[in-house]
Parts: sequence; structure tokens; C-alpha cells
Amino acid sequence: MVSGQGFQVTHEMLRSAAGQLPNQVAALGQIRGTVSVRVPGTAFANVTGSPGASAGHGANIDAMVRKLVLESDRLQGLIGGIGTTTAEFRSFDDEQARRLGEQNPDVVLAQADAGATQPGVTIVQRDGREFLHIQPSNRDWPAFEIPNTVGAKEGFRVTNDWLDSSHTYSVDTATSIPFDRGRDLVGQAYAENPTPGPDRPATPEGTLNDALDFMPLTPNGNVHSYVVPSTDPSRYTDMIVNYTRSDHILDPGYVLRRGVLAEDGTVTLQTWGEGDGFAQNWTFSPAWRPMNWGVWELNQGQIESTVLQRLGIK
Repeated sequence: MVSGQGFQVTHEMLRSAAGQLPNQVAALGQIRGTVSVRVPGTAFANVTGSPGASAGHGANIDAMVRKLVLESDRLQGLIGGIGTTTAEFRSFDDEQARRLGEQNPDVVLAQADAGATQPGVTIVQRDGREFLHIQPSNRDWPAFEIPNTVGAKEGFRVTNDWLDSSHTYSVDTATSIPFDRGRDLVGQAYAENPTPGPDRPATPEGTLNDALDFMPLTPNGNVHSYVVPSTDPSRYTDMIVNYTRSDHILDPGYVLRRGVLAEDGTVTLQTWGEGDGFAQNWTFSPAWRPMNWGVWELNQGQIESTVLQRLGIK
């Protein structure tokens, strides 16, 4: 559901219905008045009624009118509360979508699969399990899901607003690896070496690694390293995802890694990171950006060397 669109139609329908309510109230009022002056026992609406039936019919009409008046007041109050600005529509939509997700998480998942979600991380539930649905802000990277084995309690969004801590970074490394021969080997090497630290191999369910183990004086950098199958093997290797645990200094955040087919037929190694950890606030980017680039460039040099050796090229 796209914020600002999903429920706006409903708002307009409510307004239209509310506009018609006074006419309906007046019409029923006339019917009530007509019925109330009839002589008990005479015919009305092609039905011959007894005095009791006539009185009962009049009471029913009265009750209907009172109910419609109450409904009119209620709808007018509801519409007034919803408001008319785009921001208010968006807020209303988001709240309704959240409630809908609590009632039926599969609906939220279906919307995510349809590409209707905004960039960010959303927790979804399906078949008794919890997953992290991730739509990177860089649309060159696909939306995907991983099991929530990191125990994330909530998702996050990247706004790149200097007032908050959300951030992104990208590190690309050109290689001499031929894509047609090296695609699977690149995926394997990435899985074996998913972070800058000494690693255990990434798995579909996520393997615990300390991404900052190579920096012994830093707080821990615990992540789970996942393997996500390629969405297009003719262009991309499998993808590696390093998602932070809550005790990671940069939580919440994730790093995506893959090889992509370059124009000259070789593999370009790519790393894309997003997060909302305060230590990587945009204000501090002159300090952390060069370090990020250097660390991932070094790691991708290791990936290239491993693959070339296995191909017998180096």
C-alpha cells in the first residue's frame, strides 16, 4: 500500500456519503411525518395495517431517522479527524497499514512482494516464522528476505537526513575474473569471507560472525551472515547479507555483497551498506567513509585473489 494513496479514496467516499446524509435524513423525516398522520388501520405502502402495525411502523421510522442522524454526526467527526493534507493522509495510511499487518501479516508480505513498500527493513511473519523484508534504498539491489535470526525487534528506514543517523555507502572493485567461469566461485568466496574479520561461512539461516574482530580495541561487531540466491544468475552472483545484532556498535544496519557482470565480461565486486547507527551519522562521514572504503576494498581484494587462484589464473 502506497502511503497517501491507499486510503485517500475512502476518505473521499466518506465525504460524499456525508454530503448525502442530510438529504436522506430529510426524506425519511417526510416519510415519518406522512405515516404519523395516517388513520390507524388504513393502508400504507400497499400493505393494510392494523393500528398496532401502523404505530410500530412509525416507531421504526423514527428509530431509523435517529440512527441516521447519529451516524451522520459520527461520520462528520471522523472525517474532520482524518484531515485533508497529504501528510495527514500519509499518517493515516501508515497506521491503517500497521494495523492491517498485525491482523494479517501475509497481506503486508504480499504488498512487499509487489514492490509497494518504501525502502527500508520491515518485520513480517509467515508460516509461524519471522522474517526481515529488506528493500534497499539503492534500487540496483533487489528486495529480499532473510530469517530474523538476529532477533531484530523493529525495522528501520534510511532517509539520508543530516538530522538523523541513517546512512549508506558503496564500494565497487573491478577485477580480472571472467564472469562466465568465475560467477559461482565468486559467490563461494564471498560466502567463505563475508566480513573483514576472520569468518565462519555465511548460510541461508545466518551464521554468527564478528565483523570487527580485526579491530580488537573496538566494541563487538556481531552480525549474522546470510546467503541469498541470485535473482538473475546471468548477471549477478549469489548475494551475501551481513545483518547487525543488537549488540553491534552500528546496529541497526546491514551490508550487501555480490559480484556483477561488467561490460567487458569480467566481475565487478560490490558492497553496499545501509544503517541507522549513531556512530555512522552523516556528520561523522569524513572519518568513517575512508575507513569503510579501505576495509571493504581490502576484503574484495582477498575475494579476487581467492577466485583467481581457484581458476588457475594467478
